Amino acid sequence: MSSMKTPIFRTLADLEAIPPPTDKPAIYARHESEPWFGCCIMRPKKNGDVTRQYFVRLGDERKRFAHTAEMSFTEARKEAKRLHAEYEAEGKPATYTLRQLWQIVRKEKLRAGAWDCVHESGVRVVSLGSVGLELS
Repeated sequence: MSSMKTPIFRTLADLEAIPPPTDKPAIYARHESEPWFGCCIMRPKKNGDVTRQYFVRLGDERKRFAHTAEMSFTEARKEAKRLHAEYEAEGKPATYTLRQLWQIVRKEKLRAGAWDCVHESGVRVVSLGSVGLELS
């Protein structure tokens, strides 16, 4: 299967008909008309179960967002479309890593001059909205 082209599906029945890989951990199938929407099909577990997870392609990244057993095909397409549209409109990821969030907060706090203050007890307190961190 490693030399096989990327599997393409149009319906849930097409997706379920794609055989799981036997020679690698997973394969990535894509939707026929929406190439940013797809499904990661894992190698069968020891008990024979096959895990299938919907994903959306955001630039170079495939973001998995639901198992096929947990979300209907129609809802998964809607969610993938929403995530992809958000990414395209804003040029930003639909979700952020903790490091990315920290960099955004840090930049805004430095720009606003509201980075930190010293409590009356002499302890330096860094305020991030409703979260306060005490630094000695």
